[in-house]
Amino acid sequence: MANTRTFYAVYQVAIKDNAASPTHNIAPVNSREFASGWAPGASLGAVDNVAGLWEVVRGVQSVGVTTNFQTEQAFQLGQVELYEVAERQPEVEATLEKVLDGSKPMFFMVTDPSFNANIVGKVASYRVDVALGIYADSQTRAQNNPLTVQTLSGMYLSSLAYNFSVDGPSTEEIGLVGNDKLWALLDTSVSGHPNAISDVTDNAGTDAQAPEGIPLGAFSGLQELAGGTASAGLTSVVGSGVTRREEVDIARSVLPVHIPGVSGAQSVAGVGADTLGGLVGQTITVVTANTDNVVEHIQSISLSVDFGREDIFELGSKRPFSKTASFPIQTSASIEVISAEGDLVDAKAGLDCGADELQQNNTVIVRTCDGLQVDLGDSMFLESIDQAGGGADGGNLTATFNYTGFNIFNVTHDTFLPSHRVYIERGPESRFNLS
Repeated sequence: MANTRTFYAVYQVAIKDNAASPTHNIAPVNSREFASGWAPGASLGAVDNVAGLWEVVRGVQSVGVTTNFQTEQAFQLGQVELYEVAERQPEVEATLEKVLDGSKPMFFMVTDPSFNANIVGKVASYRVDVALGIYADSQTRAQNNPLTVQTLSGMYLSSLAYNFSVDGPSTEEIGLVGNDKLWALLDTSVSGHPNAISDVTDNAGTDAQAPEGIPLGAFSGLQELAGGTASAGLTSVVGSGVTRREEVDIARSVLPVHIPGVSGAQSVAGVGADTLGGLVGQTITVVTANTDNVVEHIQSISLSVDFGREDIFELGSKRPFSKTASFPIQTSASIEVISAEGDLVDAKAGLDCGADELQQNNTVIVRTCDGLQVDLGDSMFLESIDQAGGGADGGNLTATFNYTGFNIFNVTHDTFLPSHRVYIERGPESRFNLS
């Protein structure tokens, strides 16, 4: 019997390297492509638990897919009617959001797994396939064969964002772009579809036009608990637990100096008191972060980057042979605080030949307790400050500090890519110290 609806429990998202061979097999949960056990200065042993298989994303909140069938019109002298409507290459866009929960972030599934902290090298030409399987709505989980599968093939990462807030869970959002979307139909109660297939495990592409290598359901007879202890009926602990405000590790983060109470110097192991500006490209341990004495109460932090993909075409082919990132790649950081005494940042014209009034070398690094670290480098520029609230309705006055940078957006993780440029120990005087 055909579905009457699709809801979250019967919808599965899986991602695979586009260059890998077709397969229906799924990699183990939280598969790594580098060894764990990282410490500052330690070497890494190569290990590949993914092995080109599908990775099912855990903690997914939403998936959106937009398909634009582009057309081009031609007219001629002598009539107002169209002379020709030409169908050009379709544009497929996908947006995925998941909670940060200690399971493998999507970033590591959609970027080059090579040991390279450079964001440009990780996203420039790496492509993935995304399979969105829909299962019977009479089931309580995605198990066995799906009824239909939508495969987005050859997708490039186009945008990335991490959002941390005092309300609700912290999230990761990615945007993907490509030109190919294929549907496969396994529901035998529906006939006549050109992409009907008989077996999800067919990797040879012998079933009509259906995509090759559709993943099986990953939740067959399995209930998963993110965090906590496995108990009866909860047979697999997949992560450390959903990251909420208390798991955003401010004590091991580095924030810009414009936020009242944030210091401009850190104690660097083996180097002494220094700013991070002169330490680009080195793996160091910061013993005391600059957030130990922050005065304001941080409400939210949003970190994002947009790669601005541009199609490059060639004669003899309709499809683009590449979707290149537009350089320079602009990054953004937005930090909102409850303002106790105002933003305390002067804005004045200054002398025509004088130095800039605002310090332009600001470091932004945000960590979570599960080991995720997002590092936007040491050259973030203050672009604007938005002051809002504090009205007669009784709301709090807030200040939002907005920063911009270029070409640096390093996402690392203690487990999945342990290549932190800077590793921060908790400062003994921090009011965020867990002890």
